Amino acid sequence: MKFNILALIIFIFSIGNAYSQIGNMSIIKGSVADAEKITAAYMIPLNNGLAMINQTLPIYYKSEKDVMFYFGVQFSSVYVPSDYHSYDVTKIGLEEYIPADPSITIAQTVFGEEKSILLKTKSKYLIGTPSGIQEVPLYEIETPKGIGSSVLPFAMVNIGGYFYGNYLTLKFIPKITFSDSEMDIYSIGFDFRHDITKMIGVLEGSKWNFSVLWGYQYTKMNSFFDIKPDENMIGLNFGSNNGPYDDQKLENTITTLPLGFNVGYEFGAFIIYGGPSIAFSTANVKLLGNYPVYFNAPLNLFSVVVLDKKDPFEYSQQINQWRLDLGTSYQFKNLIVAFNASIAEYTRASLIVGMSL
Repeated sequence: MKFNILALIIFIFSIGNAYSQIGNMSIIKGSVADAEKITAAYMIPLNNGLAMINQTLPIYYKSEKDVMFYFGVQFSSVYVPSDYHSYDVTKIGLEEYIPADPSITIAQTVFGEEKSILLKTKSKYLIGTPSGIQEVPLYEIETPKGIGSSVLPFAMVNIGGYFYGNYLTLKFIPKITFSDSEMDIYSIGFDFRHDITKMIGVLEGSKWNFSVLWGYQYTKMNSFFDIKPDENMIGLNFGSNNGPYDDQKLENTITTLPLGFNVGYEFGAFIIYGGPSIAFSTANVKLLGNYPVYFNAPLNLFSVVVLDKKDPFEYSQQINQWRLDLGTSYQFKNLIVAFNASIAEYTRASLIVGMSL
């Protein structure tokens, strides 16, 4: 199992490449309402993918005992459809921000290309330049970039066992920090599979297996920021009543309740299985902390005022997903190796390696 644990550690740290680029929240300086809408559009495929990761992952193994323990690791990847790689900033209801170039309106989600577009505020103020007085946007900023990949990787430790027709698996990863403490992530939950074959009298003792599945999974991500007023910005007025800005984070939690049904068949040392499932997930996103937001000064067209906003926004995303599981499990003595494909809008592929005790 040393190899499995090492592989899990390497795989988990590779996840950081996908999560460390959670949006540039400096966009809040121009508009709190628009920052929420851009964050929601940027993170939709991430939350959908995490909800798919959170779903049950059937593990099949045989036991000659009434009670048996199990330990393993699972490596999963979710494919994010290309339709969720980008969004049009003119179609998400922005109130303050507009594209700096009206012909360039397509921004990237987390899984889009590694590029951005420039946004500017409708609100403007005046600055003095060598060529005279100019009217300029209150704030300009580039949209968050994507990671240039359609794959969302994940990994979890599995601990559980079999007892009298029931399979219980605790799935978790401890809190892990990426990118010099700019973000962290952890997940915990369980899968429960109940064998109902004995309830179908004619099939008792056969190679067929019928199971119902349910579970619960809680995944939490925190992205940390250091957003402060732009000290070199011409006309910006902020004072001792602004700040501090040392408690900023974007908190994203995804909770999932899956339900499913599987049919399995023993074929020598292999078990093949499949069946439908549905999962009900909620992503709750909160921007917490204190942030500087820019406004026009009422009596001075050459000045920009900084007002602090505490815990600027919170929103929820409901995610309901159907899937069809197809998988196979191979057991050699205590060694268990399994592969599962969950066919859905966000398709998931998983490899499980474990030991029964």
